Amino acid sequence: MERYRLANGADTVDLIEAAARLHHLPPQVVAEAVIAAPRPADRHRLWFPRQNRPGAPDSSYWERSGADTTDRGTVLRVALARTVDISGCARADLQVLDPLHDTLVIEEQQGFDQPFLDFFARVSPATKSACSAARVRGRRVTVADTATDPLFSYAPTREALLAAGSRAVQSTPLLILGRCLGIVSTHHTRPGHTPSSIEETALDVLARHTAVWLNWHLRDTLLNALEHLHRAAGER
Repeated sequence: MERYRLANGADTVDLIEAAARLHHLPPQVVAEAVIAAPRPADRHRLWFPRQNRPGAPDSSYWERSGADTTDRGTVLRVALARTVDISGCARADLQVLDPLHDTLVIEEQQGFDQPFLDFFARVSPATKSACSAARVRGRRVTVADTATDPLFSYAPTREALLAAGSRAVQSTPLLILGRCLGIVSTHHTRPGHTPSSIEETALDVLARHTAVWLNWHLRDTLLNALEHLHRAAGER
């Protein structure tokens, strides 16, 4: 209100919620960023000019493929392809945390049909699944047999996995500073499969690279939300 001479608190809330909604962020995150970020030098100029922002983090994973390291879809597709190469599996998925709804959302996948994708469209922390367990525990979860493991005590979850041909699964969290930004999971058609130590090391390296990139992208998205808020408030 003080910065943009807004008439009342309702206008302030409306502007913050609109910027958050447009960029798929929780309003509280945008509000906290407004307070924490340096004040804009001029209400009629850009708050965060592109040349003053950190660029996308370097990673041989993206560069070797010639990927556009600023494009979310491209980077995540490369990450999933590397995952498949490491594990040698036919089915895999990469979920990213939606902070607005506190759920994991599949953004890239290989080998799954629509019923599986619909069932796991949004996975909450309370869901009885390998991916949610990996997120809550902050470490890899490996299930050698989805048909018998007690993790899948909720029958529909077990049935969805078996129907999709997933008899063994591992889920690796994408962590940065202890915060989970997503999960990458590999699925095998035969029970008893567990990743080797070499596979685990390679998956951990890939997970770190992907988490660093997602963290950068989240910050860049937040700056875009603040820039939108700055422009919209300045036009009031």
